[in-house]
Amino acid sequence: MKREQKEWLCKAKLEFEEQLPEWKIEKQRASKLLDMWNSLKTTLEPSKKKSAYLGYGGTYLKSSDNSEWHIFDKTVTRITDSTIETRVDVKRYFEKTILKSAPSGILPDALCSLLFGI
Repeated sequence: MKREQKEWLCKAKLEFEEQLPEWKIEKQRASKLLDMWNSLKTTLEPSKKKSAYLGYGGTYLKSSDNSEWHIFDKTVTRITDSTIETRVDVKRYFEKTILKSAPSGILPDALCSLLFGI
């Protein structure tokens, strides 16, 4: 019997970290992220592998239903058991919402400030 993951897991891809920072988000923020996902426009352009900015290579989110989101450089790609879909996040709100959910001290302050103004 498959055990359902109850929590949402976030990771930041940092090239200079041996262990990727990871944290869990609460249901309220997860609900907000789902609403944001539903509001993003679908793109037919595949997500391209992009170079990391100052060692930052995007964020990763795994939901309670085991869907995965890969977020980087204004695109959000959702991967489920049956689909892969990419949407555009021009103002990077989805990405910023995830990064803002990180507990204090888990991400380098200078990186968040420089890249996102958060």
